Amino acid sequence: MPAAAPAAAAAPSSAAAGATTVVAVAAPAAPQMTLPEFLGLKGLFGGLGGIGNRVRNRLGSRFPGLEAKPPIRSITDPANTSETASPAVKAAAEAKAAEDEAPQKAKAIRYLASLGCGKCYPDTEAALLAALDDCNEMIRLETVKGLRKSIGDACQSCRQNSCCSPKLQEKLRKLAFDTDSSGCFIEPSPSVRRNARLVLQSCGGSQTEIAPAPPLEGPPSAPAAPAQPGPAPEPVPAPAVPLGGVPLQRPFYSSVAALTTQREATSLHLLDATVAQHL
Repeated sequence: MPAAAPAAAAAPSSAAAGATTVVAVAAPAAPQMTLPEFLGLKGLFGGLGGIGNRVRNRLGSRFPGLEAKPPIRSITDPANTSETASPAVKAAAEAKAAEDEAPQKAKAIRYLASLGCGKCYPDTEAALLAALDDCNEMIRLETVKGLRKSIGDACQSCRQNSCCSPKLQEKLRKLAFDTDSSGCFIEPSPSVRRNARLVLQSCGGSQTEIAPAPPLEGPPSAPAAPAQPGPAPEPVPAPAVPLGGVPLQRPFYSSVAALTTQREATSLHLLDATVAQHL
């Protein structure tokens, strides 16, 4: 049985030509064909899509609504934050990016609160104060929960790393109790307000200012009685019979005598008596 032929020697990967070294590089492998490409479906659907776009563009002069429209980008697309983007699209992209960042910020707050506000990490207090002003409720809630854990339970007497500084207590007091001009709480979340009150209680209670008591007042004094006016002088009635003995027949003299003083009434009576003597 003849011996097997020796295998062919592999081609050298490099060769030297004088002072130059030539390195042999293998040709890149051809991309593998997918099943839709093998069946020709990719080309078929691509051709049909191109035909549909051309037909819609042809009909665009009569039916403008059939014109092809650009694809809608995602809200967080980098093109939406460019200078050429509209203010509404740019504001929506920034708000969406801030909301998407909330879980990452909450994770960072939990870690900072676990470290406490000791001397080793002096920036923790400033970070927690900024987190209490965050627009996202998740961040504020995680902050007050982390503050409760940093203070410790009742068995922990030495609170070296607790976050009970005056600045944090003042901020928590505003979140828990302060209201606006309409009587509504500044902090809209009941969970955040409740946890803020618990943190204040764990720190030793809310140091609220006690309003001074109103001055004590005795029983109200009786109002002074108004001055009683003296009795009005009664008008002098006219006599039924005048001085001349002739009764008054006319009501004119009696009405005048009732409205005048005593002196004027006497003069009228004398005049009436004189008139009666000449009748």
